[in-house]
Amino acid sequence: MMLSAVNDLCNVTIADLTTFVLMRSDSWKGNEYFRKGEYDEAIKHYSLSLEVDSKNSIVFSNRAQAKLHLHRLMFWMTAFSL
Repeated sequence: MMLSAVNDLCNVTIADLTTFVLMRSDSWKGNEYFRKGEYDEAIKHYSLSLEVDSKNSIVFSNRAQAKLHLHRLMFWMTAFSL
């Protein structure tokens, strides 16, 4: 079991590591913008992250949440504008 994990680790390429770092970087930036309430920027970074890893369900979920918050914000701004 341990030897298999070591072999798998040895087979990781620089391209794999670069892809992982890029995906995580944009995902983390998206999370930071989400926490600040800057949903349009969060959506942008989540989308960039998904370009690198299109099967990441957590990032898909985070982007959907940001879109939902942005939609609600736009709705309430329109509802109370004169």
